[in-house]
Amino acid sequence: MNKKVLYISIDGMTDPLGQSQVLPYLAGLSKLGYQISLLSCDKPHLYAQHKEKIEAICKVNSIKWTSIPYKNSPPIISALANIQNLSKTSHQLHLKENFDFVHCRSYQPMFAGISLKKKYGTKLLFDIRGFWPDERVDGGLWNLKKLHWKLVYRYFKNKEKYFFKQADHVISLTENAKNEILDWKLTDTPIPIDVIPCCADLKLFNYEDITSEAKKELLESLQLKETDYIITYLGSLGTFYGIEDMLQLFKRLQLKKENAKFLIITASAPEIVWKVAEKLNIPKDSIRVTRSERNKVPLHLSLSQFSLVFYKDNFSRKACSPTKIGELLGLGVPFICSPNIGDTSIIAKATNSGVTITDYSEDAYDKAIDEIIPLTRQDKSTIREGAFKYFNLDDGISEYSHVYNKLLN
Repeated sequence: MNKKVLYISIDGMTDPLGQSQVLPYLAGLSKLGYQISLLSCDKPHLYAQHKEKIEAICKVNSIKWTSIPYKNSPPIISALANIQNLSKTSHQLHLKENFDFVHCRSYQPMFAGISLKKKYGTKLLFDIRGFWPDERVDGGLWNLKKLHWKLVYRYFKNKEKYFFKQADHVISLTENAKNEILDWKLTDTPIPIDVIPCCADLKLFNYEDITSEAKKELLESLQLKETDYIITYLGSLGTFYGIEDMLQLFKRLQLKKENAKFLIITASAPEIVWKVAEKLNIPKDSIRVTRSERNKVPLHLSLSQFSLVFYKDNFSRKACSPTKIGELLGLGVPFICSPNIGDTSIIAKATNSGVTITDYSEDAYDKAIDEIIPLTRQDKSTIREGAFKYFNLDDGISEYSHVYNKLLN
């Protein structure tokens, strides 16, 4: 059976996201016999830095990688240019490879996928990742008070329905989003949807591989002590993420733990943190903001008593599956999360590995802190079991293979 697949991603493989949430899956699928061609949009400066590394990964895993430049300005025009370039390049690749089906990661690649389906009859997998138009609005990127963004939002919301109707199969990151889509009743028969969350590389995120010497060295470099009560946050600071809410919780923690320190691992500008900390009168010397290469992230997170996973409350969070949840569980680190983040609260309760705040108040923060502290005393292996139950990369690859076989048959 021919197993030629075109995977189209608006996210670049030279981005950390591409390296953590695309390439590991495709490497696994390639080993199962699928002939993978990968088309991505890469930011020029990241492409220049990491091109050779990604090419080496793809070569080892027999993945044919084609990259086109990602354009981000001017607004709207650049987005249309990315869509057009993806479509043009995908047609060129199909003429060479004659793909059996197209795997579209998020919304913009669906324009190319539908074009190939209509012209060549290729099957189409819509891997939604999230409710993209609503993410743009919820993140403050599309201001609906401005007419041009309102029109753009309406356009993509209409296209969203069309994408679901055209897809032969859909992948959702969460049961929450799956149920939302089915409630829309877009087709006479239910849309075939499988749920595959953002899985974690549990070989990399394994507390057993982190030595006390490495932790001690990192503590010294961060000017922290082994006696400090360290909590962490991993990820971006802008758009969707409630840094002020996290710092307010940290301030409450300081009342219970005088030696509390907040380690923020991010590529975002530290000034975002310092501005809010000053507003809340949190001493600057109780916070550390640092960057980390991906292979060093497990070491940084291993310093945690617990970690914070906060997002702003909005509709698009229904479809959110934070990669960091599986990574934290793999390291045996419990977490406090905000409500309505996909299936996160359900997983936290089912694995006894996390606490969900009820609201953004001092009482809610105090309650969450009191509930999380006992979880930090668990054996790390108990928490890690939850990672294998919900976020095992091998299981994710197997589930994608099952969907691929459905489409091929």
